[in-house]
This record gives sequence, C-alpha cells and structure tokens, in this order.
Amino acid sequence: MINNFNQTQLNKFRQQINQNQEFINDKNPQEDSNKKFSKAVSMSVLREYFSLDQNAAFEAITDGDGDNKIDAFYYSDYDDELGELILIQSKYKNTDGDIATFTEDDIKLCLRSAQTILDGNNFQDISAALSEKIITYRSRLADAGLPGISIKIFFATNGVIHNEHKSLSEVKEALNIGIESIFVDATTHFGNELSSISSEIIVNQKSGNDKTDSIFNIEDSDYSGIVASCNISNLISFYESGGTRLLLSENVRFLIKNSSINKEIKSSFINEPEKFCYLNNGVSIICSAYEEQPTGHSATRIIMTAPYVVNGGQTLATLYQIFTTQRDDYIDQFNNAKILIRIYKAPNEYGLKIAKATNSQNPIRIVDLHSNDNAQLVAKSYFEQKGIGLITKVGEDTAYFNDTITNENILQIYAALYCGDPAKAKVSKSFIFKKYYSLVFNESINEEVFQKLFRCYSLAKFINTQNIDHAVKKNAFYSIIYLMGQISENIKNFNIPDNSMLAHYNSVFDASLQTINTIIETKQRELRTKFSMNNLFKGSEIKDLIDLAIEAHVVE
Repeated sequence: MINNFNQTQLNKFRQQINQNQEFINDKNPQEDSNKKFSKAVSMSVLREYFSLDQNAAFEAITDGDGDNKIDAFYYSDYDDELGELILIQSKYKNTDGDIATFTEDDIKLCLRSAQTILDGNNFQDISAALSEKIITYRSRLADAGLPGISIKIFFATNGVIHNEHKSLSEVKEALNIGIESIFVDATTHFGNELSSISSEIIVNQKSGNDKTDSIFNIEDSDYSGIVASCNISNLISFYESGGTRLLLSENVRFLIKNSSINKEIKSSFINEPEKFCYLNNGVSIICSAYEEQPTGHSATRIIMTAPYVVNGGQTLATLYQIFTTQRDDYIDQFNNAKILIRIYKAPNEYGLKIAKATNSQNPIRIVDLHSNDNAQLVAKSYFEQKGIGLITKVGEDTAYFNDTITNENILQIYAALYCGDPAKAKVSKSFIFKKYYSLVFNESINEEVFQKLFRCYSLAKFINTQNIDHAVKKNAFYSIIYLMGQISENIKNFNIPDNSMLAHYNSVFDASLQTINTIIETKQRELRTKFSMNNLFKGSEIKDLIDLAIEAHVVE
C-alpha cells in the first residue's frame, strides 16, 4: 500500500493538518486532541479546494454530537450567488496511510444525511451548529428563488480509503440525484486536479455587428476569437472559478516573485487603475470552444470550455496575490481598473505557437517554452511520488517537496553520467539542455528513463553531502559524477533500487575524489602559476585525463 502514496501530496496534506490543528488549539486548548486533528482535516480540504482562510474554514466546522456524519458545511455566497453545497466527513489517523478509516456505514450514513438536506427534510437529532447552518442556507435559497441544490461530499483522511468503499452502489446511486462523492486520502492528489473544465468571464463588448472580434474572422471553423475589455474584479472571478493552477498550467511559468515587471504591474494597478489597460499587455486565453451570452447589460458573458492562459499569467498571478492579501485596501481598484482580454478558440497544439508569439513582458528562454511538454510532466509525476520536485518552470510552488532539482541541472548530471560529457555539463547548462533535451524528454520516455533521471538526482545528492574542498566541488562536480560512473557500472545500473545505492556510492567515492585530486596536483605542478582549476574542468582534456587514470589502474 505504501507504494501507492504520493509523498509530495502527503507532505502538503500533513503540513496543512498540523497548521490547522495549531489554529484550533489556540481557539480551544481544552478540546480532545484527536477531535482537533479530525477538524483540522476538514479545514485542510476547505482551504485547499476552496481557498478559504483559516477563520472561514474553522467557522464551517460542525463536527461533534448531533452532526449526523457531517463534519463541515460550506457554501459560497460570493457576489450574492449561492454556489454548490459542500459537506465534509473527515477521519484523522496518527499514522499517515493507516487503512482503518471510513467504514461502509460511515459513508452510507453521510449520503443519507446529504439526501435529507437535499430533500428539504429535517433531522431528528441535530446539533445547534449544523441546524443553524442548514436553516441559513435554506433561507438564502428561498430568498434568491433558487431551485433544489446539488451537493458535493468530501470523504477526507490522511489514511487510506478502501477502493471498494469508494465504489459502493450507494455512492453511484447518489450521483443520479445530485450528490457527488469525492474521496481524498493518502493515495490521491491533494487539491483540485488539473482537468478540462468550463469557466466563464464577463467582458465589456459592443452589441450588434460592431464587435471587436472582426479581426479574427477567417474561414476556418477551428479558429475564432474575441477581443474585449474586462473589469479586474470579473477577471479575478474567472481566475478563481476556473482554478488558479489549472488556468496557468499551460502557461510557460508561474509567478516570478521578484520580477521588476511584476512590481510595475502592481504599481500601475494600485496607483493608476484608470490607466491600467494602457500600461498592460492584457491576458490571452485559449479554449476548445466558447459561447457568447448577453447579460441584459452592456457586458457579455463568455462561457469557455477547457480554457487556459497562454499570455498574461504574470499579470493574473500578480493581481490575484494582491486580491488574496490586500483586497480590502484596493476595492476601488478592483472595481474600476480594466484590462484587455483576448479569447482564442484554437486547437490545443496551437497554444505554444501563440505563447511564443505573444509573450514579451518577461523574456522567455527555451527551457520555459518546453516547460509543459508531456514528457516532462510525466517525469515530474514520477519524482513527485518520491517527494522530490522536478522543477520545469519558474515560480513553481516547492513548499511540499522534500527536495528539488531543476530540469536543467538533472540534464547536466545525465550528460556527465550517461553521455560522458562532464566538461560541457560544467560549462553551459543551456548548451546541455539544447543538446540532450530531446534525447531524454521525448515521446518514448518510459520507466527506464525515469529511473536513470532519479539515479542522477540520487548520486548528485550523495556527492553534495560529502566533505569536499569547496573549490574542488565547485569545479570538479560533474567530473566526479563521470568518474564514479566509469569506475562502477553499478552506479549507472537503474535496476538496482535507489535505497540500495548508498553502499555503491561509498565504495567508489573516495577513490574517485583521490583521482581527481591527483589530476589537479599533477596539472598544478605542470602549469604552475598558469594553472586554473576552472579551465581544467571545463576543457575537453579532463575526460581524457580521467580515462587515462582508469586505464593506468590508478583507480582501483
């Protein structure tokens, strides 16, 4: 069962549980510890899936006597629109991955409670907290004249839910009446999955035939587009409803936190909101289809299928950061500032071409343009299972990884270990990326490649923990990697499990370092004052010197 865990996601889940438990402890230090952790699980789901702050997540908790298997009750009423009703049942385990979590009865009883709420019926025995929330919600529905509601139930635990419990007939039957069950445990992705969804945005668009999309009129049903302006508040609503990670998943990078351009975006938004549209390139969105709907006002609702942002991601992320941290300080700016919006209906493969053509505010490297290649995405998933972040784009969230390594760095190590190119690996990571990227990250990428890449990470991690002279380590790092691989084929043998490699590393490292130091000393005597360690290890001669040392049996 442990092999099914996603260590990175468990790290993330565990960190949030611990943070929320501390928050609850400050609120009620006398409460039972297990009860606090169970509530912390519910809060973690609300924070991760619905972007609630800790106070709002805490207020949604109903866990306790008379909760009718409903540990949290939440609905969104942003802009006076009632969203889907969210119910949570949570189980906390002291040991992550414990299999003793939800019973069949737990799940069935929670589904019955959801149906009771859906049908408008009352519970015989109910806590004051849950009763108050249900009454308030039903009153809001009545005031808004809205029809019956749909419900999502999150069964959440840091343990493991049995697969047969996830596929109970009652779970499937409930879906037919508008009750969807979502299972969150140690084997699943913690957070909104990146999947094809629909989202909408309200834009300012002229009526009749005088529309700004005329420049996109071409005789091809696969391509069409709209150019319009949009209020920043509507842009933020689109960003949240579409899923902040999903919308930027196809962008070449996430938020560049220290970018001077992003500081200018923030400054112009705050200080000159009425001129913001003049000072910004806008946002470009690609989707597989869109539909225009009038709103009865001057605005138009654009409903898009599977939208993603290809240009303007820095603007979106910067504005959203302001929104989540300083919203109350800049309400006027969010209501009054406008931005240019381009919506493209185009085949998915055309997105990269548009991204290359339209990105100009922050320079793009070739590494960025490959950041969403499928081969890299599946490699990232392999590393993530082990708790390691394979970083492919600027601005990725690394908080929940045990360690990270960039795609550029891992190709440098790969070039030294498996391709015999230690000098170039030291000299230029951009050269190595261009030369070896397609060799490693191509459509044929498979488990063997994943294991080789992880061996590269593992070996580099080991060397970085050894006691090596700083100057030697700085200059000879990739040569040491090459030499260790040449001394022992076991170093490169990806069929040997990673947890068995420490003995192999130890057996050849000392000999490798001794050989490197001998080469350095020899060249120092030979060149005297003209000796440069940097030049030694960036020149093609270093590989020959290492190979000669091995042939001469200097290395045993």
